[in-house]
Amino acid sequence: MKKRWWFIAAGYIALILFGTLVVRGRSALEWVYLLIPPGTLQEKLVYLLQNHHPLMFSRLLTLTDSIINIGLFLPVGLALALLLQSCVSWDIRGLLVCALGVGLVLSVGIELLQSYVPHRVPSAADVVMNTGGAVFGCYLPYFRKAYAQHNSSEDTG
Repeated sequence: MKKRWWFIAAGYIALILFGTLVVRGRSALEWVYLLIPPGTLQEKLVYLLQNHHPLMFSRLLTLTDSIINIGLFLPVGLALALLLQSCVSWDIRGLLVCALGVGLVLSVGIELLQSYVPHRVPSAADVVMNTGGAVFGCYLPYFRKAYAQHNSSEDTG
């Protein structure tokens, strides 16, 4: 059982490193070229991406980038919360501060690595979104517990 979790963690780390260090640039267009084989589907997606209104497309990319960065670090915070709750009896504030620190250090480290990779652009917005994802992921078990308590009190009352 524990061996499987190590494989999942290694795969997740590989995904983060691949997505943040190997893929050139930050555009959805480059992801389409990377992931979709050449052919009709790729041509249609490229056409859609290149022929949208520039302002709307920019906002869509910014929103997508933010969601991806939050989602990328959500499992980090969740794993940290579950690990620390089983080892240390901290309240939610201690867990959130720890998630904030870990998310910030990991995100800054990734952005520093990106500064040495050609065609990658480090971004402070990525640091904020990644750190926010770690904090939100750390808060999820607490939210679930509070929701379950609220529902059980509602059922009995």
